[in-house]
Amino acid sequence: MENAQNEPKTIKYRIAKTLTVLLVLSLIIGVLAYSQRETLRSYPALKVSVSTAINESTGFPTVTNATIEQTEVPFYYRRADSIPKFPEITIEAKANAMMSEPIAYRSGVFRPEEGNYTLMVTFYDGKEPKVNDTIILAIRLSDFRGSVVKKTTAFHLWK
Repeated sequence: MENAQNEPKTIKYRIAKTLTVLLVLSLIIGVLAYSQRETLRSYPALKVSVSTAINESTGFPTVTNATIEQTEVPFYYRRADSIPKFPEITIEAKANAMMSEPIAYRSGVFRPEEGNYTLMVTFYDGKEPKVNDTIILAIRLSDFRGSVVKKTTAFHLWK
């Protein structure tokens, strides 16, 4: 007879325990989903393809073509200044005016010989371009000492 009296308490205890576990699990899943929503955002970037060649009259390298593509990179993409390795191609980005402050990390790539190179320009937090901003890209070619031997400018209208 005592088992019959304890049985409803045991069932109530199991139901309460199960509901508590489900509540804790749903709370954990909700917190994880919220944090993933924040970290899975992507950042704006520019993919710049630069073609170089040697100027036959001067013997110095020159930029023959620069193609700019607006893109996005995931949050875990390395957004930092690149380490110099000479000779190289570097890009500095500014918004709307040549005298404005840089809005992007230093983007550089080692240039052992002339050819086609792709650079990814990522922006500082809070300095992302807005629609209709003119992005001014200063493209520099340096020699093995780090001296700039050619500088050219490219423009991109942010969409």
